[in-house]
Amino acid sequence: MLTQKIIKGWLPGLNAVFRYHLPLRPIPYPMVQFSNARNYLTVRGKIIETTGCKIKMIPEDSCMEFIHGSLNDVILIRTDQLPAGTDFDFFGHLYWHEMGHFYANNANDALEKYNDPDNPPLEEPKETVKYKQRGYWFWDEFIAEALANYVDYKFRSSNPENPSEPNPSYQPEKIDWKVESWENLVNWLMDLLEQTFWTYEDIDEYILAHYFATLLMNDKYKEYVNAAREGKLKIYGKDTPEAPGTIEPTCISDQDEEFQPILWEMKAMLERQLKKREFWKTDEAMLEKLGRLIYGLDELKAEMIRREEDY
Repeated sequence: MLTQKIIKGWLPGLNAVFRYHLPLRPIPYPMVQFSNARNYLTVRGKIIETTGCKIKMIPEDSCMEFIHGSLNDVILIRTDQLPAGTDFDFFGHLYWHEMGHFYANNANDALEKYNDPDNPPLEEPKETVKYKQRGYWFWDEFIAEALANYVDYKFRSSNPENPSEPNPSYQPEKIDWKVESWENLVNWLMDLLEQTFWTYEDIDEYILAHYFATLLMNDKYKEYVNAAREGKLKIYGKDTPEAPGTIEPTCISDQDEEFQPILWEMKAMLERQLKKREFWKTDEAMLEKLGRLIYGLDELKAEMIRREEDY
């Protein structure tokens, strides 16, 4: 069983890895507090008060939460919500995701005004704010997961004895891309996209953010996409790889044709962002564009539902 004592023993190392692989910021890093099923609401309520956090709504059940306020920041770990069998690597990714929220939040502090649905900026047109809010909520989850994947990769590919050198046991270029090596990857991408669109009303931008962060920043998925592009993927019953471009690896082409143009546009937009040196920094223009694209997916889905009902 994963206990507070074990987690507290892991935290110094996890913080050291995060600080090593991302530029240090001259601000205090988040404190870590713990809760369980019995005291969660009490502990969280005190954190909201002591951090000066303005957002009062309680999120859906999750094992960790980054809480940002005007006074300080806290990462709250709910030990009762940690999945059974959570090991160091899995916990580390979850923790670096919350650290990613912290890191990007402080780099984009002026944009936080779009985070609170109950207190939107009043100086802007409501329609514009609507798009920027939706874009912010997508971006906030996307960049946290992207940063977690970035640190994951740096940690996995670095020599444990000397992080400035490559890890000799990390050799993705030697992967034999049989179906067994990539079917779980494509299945997970498909599952994320299906979850994005399965709800009856709006699409789920939270799940869509995880889809793009996984596709574009998880090193295993990046290797898989490159293998498809370079003609290294093999299919069942064949020892010869498929020709370059034969397999479309993103699963976007498997979605409804009406969704595909927006998904491709979002992918290209995020790829351009991730090529920037400080890719975790964004601006209002990008938030608005992301929000408009997400609302565009909502409208397409609503129209498809109407057509099905009329039929």
